[in-house]
Amino acid sequence: MKKPLIYFSMLLVFLGMHLYAEDGLRAKGNLVPVILNAGEHLLTGKSRDGKIQIEDGTILKAISPEQSKVFNEWDYHEHIAFSPNPYPGGGSEFYVLNIDRGEFIHADLYSEPNPTNEYTQRIFHIDPFDGEVVLIRKEGAKQHWEVEKKDLSILEEWENGDRIIIGKNSNWFARYFSSCPYIMINCDKHHQTSYVRIKPY
Repeated sequence: MKKPLIYFSMLLVFLGMHLYAEDGLRAKGNLVPVILNAGEHLLTGKSRDGKIQIEDGTILKAISPEQSKVFNEWDYHEHIAFSPNPYPGGGSEFYVLNIDRGEFIHADLYSEPNPTNEYTQRIFHIDPFDGEVVLIRKEGAKQHWEVEKKDLSILEEWENGDRIIIGKNSNWFARYFSSCPYIMINCDKHHQTSYVRIKPY
């Protein structure tokens, strides 16, 4: 009689340890978050016609020859980044780099970040003279960026509350024109001003 009780007790202890371990991987019901570097994003959605969604709900759309590649080959939660396409008539506004695969596609901005998404960043403060732009998220976290002096005039069109995504100023010749490693895309003013080059403030 003692042996079955001992085995039963050991089983309860094992199950308890297993459940505790599972709870340790979650925070308030969510999986452990991925920590992204500046200018990096997660692929959270894709479609057969080449739409690419990132963690804040922003959608870019691949140009026709590359739409099937996104849907058939790229996986959810792979790391991606945006950089401007510097070539006139280059077929797209941006390059979308799949960091995990080391390859890129051409894409245009299709729709803005979701206004209620917790990862959506908005402009909290603009200093058009010093070039400081402060971004804020829903929970109150802030980021401070310094805009390239040559791009300060673009800020005249920008307003508090505009939705922003951060990309990389990583074209091979970008370093010859600016020391800023990132770009700030104003999704609410996108068709007027495109982007500005930035660095941490």
